[in-house]
Amino acid sequence: MKNCIECNYKFTFKDRLKSTLRGRLKCKDCKSEYREKPSIYSFIYYFLVLFIVMMLEDEMEFQNSILDMVAYMIVTVPALILFSIVPHRLHRYKKIN
Repeated sequence: MKNCIECNYKFTFKDRLKSTLRGRLKCKDCKSEYREKPSIYSFIYYFLVLFIVMMLEDEMEFQNSILDMVAYMIVTVPALILFSIVPHRLHRYKKIN
């Protein structure tokens, strides 16, 4: 969602980043809150990211299992958050407040 439905406030990158951490997208002007509805597109994206990272993890073998897990998290978490940060037509939001 690029703009608020109520007041046409344009959501910034910072607003969308906060929404990934809180789980809600909140408008600064009219205080409306939106929650992302689950969709098949987000499921496909998350599945593909996890599948690709698992394939890459098999290629990269570290001696230390903790280092292996840290490398896995460094790649996986930003890739999963990227879907929520970038505004596109695949997001569907429901007004909750």
